[in-house]
Amino acid sequence: MDSNQLTDCGWLDEQDGIVIVAFDRLTMSMEVEEFLDFFYSIDEIRDKLSAHPKISIGTYDDNGVEKTTFVFVRPEEGYN
Repeated sequence: MDSNQLTDCGWLDEQDGIVIVAFDRLTMSMEVEEFLDFFYSIDEIRDKLSAHPKISIGTYDDNGVEKTTFVFVRPEEGYN
């Protein structure tokens, strides 16, 4: 396998045309031709989560870079 690191979590196997995405404990590999379909599906899910009434968008600091994250809004009775 002749891999070329694209980002901190993405690689391209230039020999076989495979895109590898590794995030936390999840690793996915797919043919490069499938990657945009995967991307559009994830982007659609992101849009739906952004509009969901039980999801809020929060921010956090990651080594001086402000990032956004989804936060599941739990019912009030769920807190102590």
